[in-house]
Amino acid sequence: MLWLYYAFIKTNELLLIIVNSIGCIIEIFYITIFLIFAARKARIYTAKLILILIVGVFPMIVLITLLLFRGSSRLQVLGWICVAFAVCVFAAPLSSMLLLYFIYRGKEEVHKDRRADKVGPEVDINMIVEECFSDKKQGHNSSELRAEQIV
Repeated sequence: MLWLYYAFIKTNELLLIIVNSIGCIIEIFYITIFLIFAARKARIYTAKLILILIVGVFPMIVLITLLLFRGSSRLQVLGWICVAFAVCVFAAPLSSMLLLYFIYRGKEEVHKDRRADKVGPEVDINMIVEECFSDKKQGHNSSELRAEQIV
Protein backbone atom coordinates (compact mmCIF):
# COMPACT_ATOMS: atom_id res chain seq x y z
CA MET A 1 0.00 0.00 0.00
CA LEU A 2 2.91 2.33 0.64
CA TRP A 3 4.18 1.85 -2.90
CA LEU A 4 0.69 2.65 -4.22
CA TYR A 5 0.65 5.83 -2.16
CA TYR A 6 4.11 6.66 -3.52
CA ALA A 7 2.86 6.08 -7.08
CA PHE A 8 -0.12 8.39 -6.53
CA ILE A 9 2.07 11.13 -5.02
CA LYS A 10 4.46 10.88 -7.95
CA THR A 11 2.56 12.33 -10.89
CA ASN A 12 2.13 10.71 -14.32
CA GLU A 13 3.30 7.26 -13.22
CA LEU A 14 0.61 4.96 -14.59
CA LEU A 15 2.98 1.99 -14.96
CA LEU A 16 4.06 2.29 -11.32
CA ILE A 17 0.39 2.32 -10.24
CA ILE A 18 -0.42 -0.74 -12.38
CA VAL A 19 2.57 -2.76 -11.16
CA ASN A 20 1.94 -1.95 -7.51
CA SER A 21 -1.79 -2.64 -7.84
CA ILE A 22 -1.04 -6.09 -9.25
CA GLY A 23 1.45 -6.65 -6.44
CA CYS A 24 -1.17 -5.64 -3.87
CA ILE A 25 -3.71 -8.05 -5.36
CA ILE A 26 -1.20 -10.91 -5.32
CA GLU A 27 -0.23 -10.10 -1.73
CA ILE A 28 -3.89 -10.01 -0.63
CA PHE A 29 -4.41 -13.40 -2.30
CA TYR A 30 -1.33 -14.82 -0.56
CA ILE A 31 -2.35 -13.50 2.87
CA THR A 32 -5.89 -14.82 2.42
CA ILE A 33 -4.60 -18.31 1.62
CA PHE A 34 -2.29 -18.14 4.63
CA LEU A 35 -5.12 -17.05 6.92
CA ILE A 36 -7.34 -19.88 5.65
CA PHE A 37 -4.79 -22.64 6.22
CA ALA A 38 -2.81 -21.33 9.20
CA ALA A 39 -3.23 -22.61 12.72
CA ARG A 40 -5.58 -20.60 14.91
CA LYS A 41 -2.80 -18.99 16.95
CA ALA A 42 -0.84 -17.95 13.83
CA ARG A 43 -4.02 -16.69 12.18
CA ILE A 44 -4.88 -14.45 15.14
CA TYR A 45 -1.32 -13.13 15.40
CA THR A 46 -1.16 -12.38 11.66
CA ALA A 47 -4.56 -10.69 11.69
CA LYS A 48 -3.42 -8.47 14.58
CA LEU A 49 -0.25 -7.50 12.69
CA ILE A 50 -2.18 -6.71 9.52
CA LEU A 51 -4.68 -4.65 11.47
CA ILE A 52 -1.90 -2.70 13.22
CA LEU A 53 -0.13 -2.03 9.92
CA ILE A 54 -3.25 -1.03 7.96
CA VAL A 55 -5.03 0.94 10.68
CA GLY A 56 -2.04 2.34 12.57
CA VAL A 57 1.22 2.52 10.64
CA PHE A 58 -0.03 3.32 7.12
CA PRO A 59 -2.29 6.25 8.14
CA MET A 60 0.48 7.59 10.38
CA ILE A 61 2.95 7.59 7.46
CA VAL A 62 0.36 9.25 5.21
CA LEU A 63 -0.37 11.97 7.79
CA ILE A 64 3.29 12.63 8.53
CA THR A 65 4.25 12.92 4.87
CA LEU A 66 1.23 15.11 4.04
CA LEU A 67 1.55 17.45 7.01
CA LEU A 68 5.32 17.79 7.47
CA PHE A 69 6.70 17.72 3.93
CA ARG A 70 5.96 19.58 0.72
CA GLY A 71 6.74 18.98 -2.96
CA SER A 72 9.78 16.94 -3.91
CA SER A 73 10.89 16.49 -0.30
CA ARG A 74 7.60 14.64 0.40
CA LEU A 75 8.30 12.30 -2.49
CA GLN A 76 11.88 11.74 -1.37
CA VAL A 77 10.94 11.01 2.27
CA LEU A 78 8.14 8.68 1.19
CA GLY A 79 10.51 6.93 -1.21
CA TRP A 80 13.02 6.32 1.59
CA ILE A 81 10.27 4.98 3.84
CA CYS A 82 9.17 2.60 1.07
CA VAL A 83 12.76 1.47 0.53
CA ALA A 84 13.21 0.88 4.26
CA PHE A 85 10.13 -1.36 4.33
CA ALA A 86 11.27 -3.19 1.18
CA VAL A 87 14.70 -3.86 2.72
CA CYS A 88 13.00 -5.19 5.87
CA VAL A 89 10.88 -7.53 3.76
CA PHE A 90 13.93 -8.97 2.03
CA ALA A 91 16.12 -8.98 5.14
CA ALA A 92 13.65 -11.00 7.22
CA PRO A 93 14.37 -14.34 5.48
CA LEU A 94 18.08 -13.59 5.53
CA SER A 95 17.95 -13.00 9.28
CA SER A 96 16.30 -16.41 9.67
CA MET A 97 19.10 -17.97 7.67
CA LEU A 98 21.65 -16.17 9.82
CA LEU A 99 19.95 -17.46 12.96
CA LEU A 100 20.07 -21.01 11.58
CA TYR A 101 23.75 -20.54 10.78
CA PHE A 102 24.52 -19.62 14.37
CA ILE A 103 22.48 -22.55 15.65
CA TYR A 104 24.11 -25.16 13.42
CA ARG A 105 27.66 -23.83 13.00
CA GLY A 106 29.06 -25.99 15.83
CA LYS A 107 27.45 -29.17 14.47
CA GLU A 108 30.09 -29.57 11.73
CA GLU A 109 32.88 -29.91 14.28
CA VAL A 110 30.99 -32.75 15.99
CA HIS A 111 30.79 -34.65 12.69
CA LYS A 112 34.51 -34.21 11.98
CA ASP A 113 35.40 -35.77 15.34
CA ARG A 114 33.37 -38.92 14.68
CA ARG A 115 35.01 -42.00 13.23
CA ALA A 116 33.54 -44.00 10.36
CA ASP A 117 33.03 -47.06 12.57
CA LYS A 118 30.60 -45.06 14.73
CA VAL A 119 28.21 -44.23 11.94
CA GLY A 120 24.86 -42.94 13.09
CA PRO A 121 21.91 -41.49 11.20
CA GLU A 122 23.25 -37.96 11.61
CA VAL A 123 26.53 -38.66 9.78
CA ASP A 124 26.30 -37.99 6.07
CA ILE A 125 27.92 -40.00 3.29
CA ASN A 126 30.08 -37.06 2.11
CA MET A 127 31.99 -37.05 5.40
CA ILE A 128 32.65 -40.79 5.10
CA VAL A 129 33.83 -40.52 1.48
CA GLU A 130 36.07 -37.58 2.37
CA GLU A 131 37.56 -39.53 5.25
CA CYS A 132 38.20 -42.55 2.99
CA PHE A 133 40.00 -40.45 0.39
CA SER A 134 42.04 -38.65 3.03
CA ASP A 135 43.38 -42.06 4.19
CA LYS A 136 44.53 -42.92 0.64
CA LYS A 137 46.50 -39.68 0.48
CA GLN A 138 48.27 -40.62 3.68
CA GLY A 139 49.33 -43.99 2.25
CA HIS A 140 46.74 -46.09 4.06
CA ASN A 141 44.48 -48.39 2.11
CA SER A 142 41.72 -48.67 4.65
CA SER A 143 38.88 -47.40 2.45
CA GLU A 144 37.73 -50.95 1.65
CA LEU A 145 37.76 -51.80 5.34
CA ARG A 146 35.73 -48.72 6.23
CA ALA A 147 33.27 -49.33 3.41
CA GLU A 148 32.75 -52.85 4.78
CA GLN A 149 32.21 -51.46 8.27
CA ILE A 150 29.54 -49.10 6.98
CA VAL A 151 27.64 -51.83 5.18
